[in-house]
Amino acid sequence: MSCARRERLESTVCVDASVALRLVLAEPGQAQANAQWESWLGAGTRLVSPYLFAFETTASLRKLVHRNALAPEAAKKAHAIVRSFPVELLHPEGIEDEAFALATDLGLATAYDSFYLALARKLVCEVWTADASLHRSVGRRFAPLRLLPGTGPVTR
Repeated sequence: MSCARRERLESTVCVDASVALRLVLAEPGQAQANAQWESWLGAGTRLVSPYLFAFETTASLRKLVHRNALAPEAAKKAHAIVRSFPVELLHPEGIEDEAFALATDLGLATAYDSFYLALARKLVCEVWTADASLHRSVGRRFAPLRLLPGTGPVTR
């Protein structure tokens, strides 16, 4: 890998919804997620995500409220915090085709996660997740996929 490519990989990171949820919900691995987040912010890392990030974080918080696993006010506060994160939401041309192809190639049942992977591929950057099952299922076949340290199953 050239130095230019390594620098680019380190300066932009794609984060999925599970990372944001790990930061705002009291779950195992929250301290490690906060440490990684602060590291990115301190280094001036460009944090990106597909538009799907907004939908997934909102839907996950609502689902927790509906299941009585999170109080409505706590969800509202968590939602406001997630919305304040300096994550640039992107929708590059062709991402739908790339996500569909990746979902097919990786054997994913749905294309949600493949949108994050497709964005990372387009931007030549890592994608970080707190979703251990996603990492187990595609991590070895999609090298730029990184799992947050201390991550167990996400309760969403």
